[in-house]
Amino acid sequence: MKYTITRVVLYWVYLYVLICAIQFSTRVLLAITLSTPFWIAFALECIATVVSVLLLSKWYFRRSEVPTAKEGAIVGLTSILFIVVISLLLFLSLLQLNIGDESLLSLWIFSGLPLLLFTQVTSWSIALLILLTTTYAGYEFDGTYTGVHK
Repeated sequence: MKYTITRVVLYWVYLYVLICAIQFSTRVLLAITLSTPFWIAFALECIATVVSVLLLSKWYFRRSEVPTAKEGAIVGLTSILFIVVISLLLFLSLLQLNIGDESLLSLWIFSGLPLLLFTQVTSWSIALLILLTTTYAGYEFDGTYTGVHK
């Protein structure tokens, strides 16, 4: 991977924000607040995750000489690790704050949401979906941008 560390970190941060927003909107708003059946909320979460990761991967791989499936898999694995580590750090640091204010409470819930949801099997399936999508993006964007499939 011949990318600057800035591009990699930006990819991780953008993906983290997108995953938080997707999980919050599908699992909290749809499933809990609106009482949408679980399978509908989960299907919408999967679709939104794939679309978001593909669009973000298109931005990430656009400066690559020849992206590969291996490079996509590495990006996917490091992204999943980043999501888990940042969620853990944010959750534990906000846990130390006084949660009397409603805005702090919502920030605490939002930042810890991916970590809490990674205790569920569905979240690990979303992590697998991220890994498979980035791997496919690395392979597919090879042919899209260079005209050569490996």
